[in-house]
Amino acid sequence: MKYPILLLIATMAIFSSCSRTFFYQPADQQPERTTIDYINGVPDLRAKATDGDVAATLTTNGGSSYLNLNLAVFNLGDTSFTFEPEMVKAYGYHKNGQRKELRVFSAREFIKRRNTKNAIIIGAVAAVAITAAVAGSSSSRHSERDNDFDDFFFQPWFIINTPFNTAPYTPRDGLLRSHTLYEDEALQGVVKIKKNLDYNEKILVEVPVNGEYVKFVFEDMVRKF
Repeated sequence: MKYPILLLIATMAIFSSCSRTFFYQPADQQPERTTIDYINGVPDLRAKATDGDVAATLTTNGGSSYLNLNLAVFNLGDTSFTFEPEMVKAYGYHKNGQRKELRVFSAREFIKRRNTKNAIIIGAVAAVAITAAVAGSSSSRHSERDNDFDDFFFQPWFIINTPFNTAPYTPRDGLLRSHTLYEDEALQGVVKIKKNLDYNEKILVEVPVNGEYVKFVFEDMVRKF
């Protein structure tokens, strides 16, 4: 009985480590139209486009393979436009200054990838339990690349302050998809970005707003609490 108990303890330890939330500090130097606000002590970047206002934070969970780009998009114009999260661009910077484009996932791509990995993880956990019972001992190595438990149970860190009386539209699963915003409407949710630890010194994100891009620069990953 001790091996299943040890497996349970190890699994609980994994979940505990993955529940830790980290956020990226805004860089001191931001593009001209981007400013830094604070929400409950946490920095929040805002940028103004011709027809809209965008607020952004960048977070990740311990052990995750992904960055969470948390966005709130406001339509401040007098015509509608469609926000396309697939058009978001992200770049990671190496310590030597080299830049690399990071993969941005659509909601469909992320869900498909997550479900596939979860099936693999469940099978791997079962295999570990069988091996432990037969061999009487086991060893494991936990790394950032092979664990996405936090992404299966992730809770998006939404930006809740809005210049309008009505609450922003929020997808049920938190993942942003193409969405048309009419005058004085807002949208909030998460865009998933593939993390690259070699290009994590600084993160540049470009967000589309009705044909133009606003930009945010993040650096220095720190604990949320």
